[in-house]
Amino acid sequence: MTFQPSHVVSAGETLTGIAIDTYGDKGDRGNHINALAIAAVSGIRDPNLIQPGQAIRIPSVSTADLVAMAADLEQFLADKKISLDDIFGQ
Repeated sequence: MTFQPSHVVSAGETLTGIAIDTYGDKGDRGNHINALAIAAVSGIRDPNLIQPGQAIRIPSVSTADLVAMAADLEQFLADKKISLDDIFGQ
């Protein structure tokens, strides 16, 4: 996964707000997933505790979008009764 250049937290910002500004509004669940992904790649243990001036890393792709695509693929494969073993020949 690649990362955008560091973002420096400004007073009043939250990880959820940064996620929405970066990826657009993905709904409550999607925004939460993206905020947690930013926290994870930035080494932030408590996503509710960020400080002005703190540099964070931002994944170049919305994690919520990746989760949604994976769920869509999983449903497609289930509908077609295709297993990963069928695909990868194991």
